[in-house]
Amino acid sequence: MKIRTFLCLLLPLGSLLAQKALPHQAGFPAPEQQTKWQSLEVWNREKAIAWAEQHLLPHPAYTLAAFGQRDAQTATYYDFSIRHKGHPVYGLHATARYFPNGSVRWLAPFLPAPAEKYSFPPRQRVKKLIDQRGWQARGNPQRAWFVQQEALIPVYALQIKDARQAPRQVLTNGQEILWLRDERRFLGDSTVSGMVFYPDPLTSANVNYGGNFVDAGDADKPALNNERRSVTFKADFLGGTFYLRNSKIRLVDFEAPFITPVTSNTPQFNYTRGQDGFEDVNTFYHLSTFDAYIDSLGYPQLPGNQITVDPHGAQGADQSYFQPGNDRLALGPGGVDDAEDADVIVHEWLHAMAKYAAAPGNGTTERAMLEEALGDYFALSYSRHLNGNQDDKIFNWDGHNEFWFGRSAVSTKNYQQVSFSGSIYDHTDLMVSCLREINSQLGRQKSDKLVVESMFALTTNTTFEDFAFEMLRNDSLLYGKRHRQAIADAFIRRQVLPNWVGLSPLKTRPDIAIYNTLGWMHGEALILTSETGLKAVRVYNLRGQRVYHRIFDRSERATLKMPDLKAGAYLLEVESTRGGQKREKLIRR
Repeated sequence: MKIRTFLCLLLPLGSLLAQKALPHQAGFPAPEQQTKWQSLEVWNREKAIAWAEQHLLPHPAYTLAAFGQRDAQTATYYDFSIRHKGHPVYGLHATARYFPNGSVRWLAPFLPAPAEKYSFPPRQRVKKLIDQRGWQARGNPQRAWFVQQEALIPVYALQIKDARQAPRQVLTNGQEILWLRDERRFLGDSTVSGMVFYPDPLTSANVNYGGNFVDAGDADKPALNNERRSVTFKADFLGGTFYLRNSKIRLVDFEAPFITPVTSNTPQFNYTRGQDGFEDVNTFYHLSTFDAYIDSLGYPQLPGNQITVDPHGAQGADQSYFQPGNDRLALGPGGVDDAEDADVIVHEWLHAMAKYAAAPGNGTTERAMLEEALGDYFALSYSRHLNGNQDDKIFNWDGHNEFWFGRSAVSTKNYQQVSFSGSIYDHTDLMVSCLREINSQLGRQKSDKLVVESMFALTTNTTFEDFAFEMLRNDSLLYGKRHRQAIADAFIRRQVLPNWVGLSPLKTRPDIAIYNTLGWMHGEALILTSETGLKAVRVYNLRGQRVYHRIFDRSERATLKMPDLKAGAYLLEVESTRGGQKREKLIRR
């Protein structure tokens, strides 16, 4: 469980750029530009690609290819891979968020300048490099592009199996490995009964690891067996035998250590903690319970396919993973069995959910870290619902011991001061602490639903700030902005969102809000917002002459800097798509 890297097969990977906000390219629309798709009452993929290539791509060397559709409650998402001179650009893709009223919001990345002089390395050099490392190539290398230091590098992309037969994807220039990532993502019904931890022995007993509450080689310790709880759940009944499987989950022994999942001829699955069947039942119960809960929120389409689960897998290591290529979830028995901790089980299921709900792949370290944080959050939310003890920790039983240090659900980190150049687990606590606070304010169901709905907007480059804005937007769509302040406060407290977001325009400005007029006086950017969409902004001098005019395409937020404006007094006029107008006198010194 300590290593939870993840990737989707042959879909764009991420670059190593680890910036919170990539620089905006001149002539390229804002990442969240919204427009009216007047000609399309029904989605038409060919017209959509033509429109997007004309409006979103700054150079004819770039093209788009549609590769996926995801249905959320507030919108449908259509994903486009980005190609440069006919070859995929790893780590970049665009998404169209298509609303029932016909409007479309585009999530588009920064695109590097087109490559002019370049050459792809010889394929034989790539093959030699792979052979030197003792890897087994799966298929032929494919030409591609890799974004490095805001430039396009010609590379080859290929699938390999390493010395341990783990599936990985590689990007190489023939001289060195530029990218190497594990393809696995770490981490006729009848009612039966069974014994499980609820959610783990330390949380239910409200004690720390140590004394009688230690792993002890998976032994049957009375203190641990006493923390088991009898539960009921649905299992498959066929030919007089009960199986731990349903339409979405199937326990399978697909990798070492090879331990066949338990079955029963009676509707009881009662095992002690030292028996292998206990981990099987614990895994199946918590997965099926959490999945049924996500269904109840309105997302029965998640995780998309039936997931095969091995409660004793990962080659016996102290780690867990989800592999989207074949929908396998493995829980390792090393250290404390991962299958004994509901936090681990739910965290890994989040990766399975994200395979369908989120845009495939993780382009940046921050995007990968965000998905890890969402897994941690749902682990927290689920365990907290079962038992509120020690909800400041993630992986209470599996971690925080001699095997590994676990992760935290609380943080006072400042988002503007952290770096995303290290491990994808470095700052998961920052996002989890924000969501934990929102969970406390809104309650489990509302906060969880907002997080799931916002997952659909994840792209390969999504930042923590992007996700926070998605939470606000979906609160507006699902709950009429009733929780705006609570959500904003949690993110502002850790500087994930800027302070101006907390100044709700609904109190004094029902349609248009203007912020930072004092800063604009000294040359800083003026911030304009409209919940219904901005239409136009005009600036006049005191003689009534118009010195600035800009038309918007239903953008909800824009900035106005005008650094070359002379000192003096000016009149600002902002118009919204709803017909509202706001005028304000400004001073430039």
